[in-house]
Amino acid sequence: MNHSIVLSPNIGLAVVTLRGQISIADRALALDALLEQLEGQEIRSILMDMQEAQAVPESFQAASEFAQRLAGERRLRECRVAYLYGNASNANGVVEKLAEARQFRSRRFEVMSEAIDWLLTPRRTGTIPALPPQQEPEPPLAKVLARLKREAGLLKTATPQT
Repeated sequence: MNHSIVLSPNIGLAVVTLRGQISIADRALALDALLEQLEGQEIRSILMDMQEAQAVPESFQAASEFAQRLAGERRLRECRVAYLYGNASNANGVVEKLAEARQFRSRRFEVMSEAIDWLLTPRRTGTIPALPPQQEPEPPLAKVLARLKREAGLLKTATPQT
């Protein structure tokens, strides 16, 4: 199994690329390497590029244990994780479903641009507070300019003629 990890701290993205036949043990090794590289980084988006990978069939017990690890990993809980598959049949859907049942947040994609858009879209952390109402209406721009000119002595106030 081959894997590579590329960090882009300026946009907060890590890309993990897996190739060839991959087992859960291979995924665990890639996860260990990723977590080591994420230490001290402000990365909150992870793209698991598995377009060139084929998941090896595994036991339900092995899938459940790895899903438990994914869901329990503190660092991953702070991140969005996108799985990118070129062919959905190459995926190990059991691990993903078990991890999802344990509140692991991830999404599956077949198009790279959609995965990256989702990963880099700002997250809403709550409702956006409304602006407080203004005390008095804002004066028209012409009035503001006239007042500034008067204060600067550039505009003479008209004196009533009697």
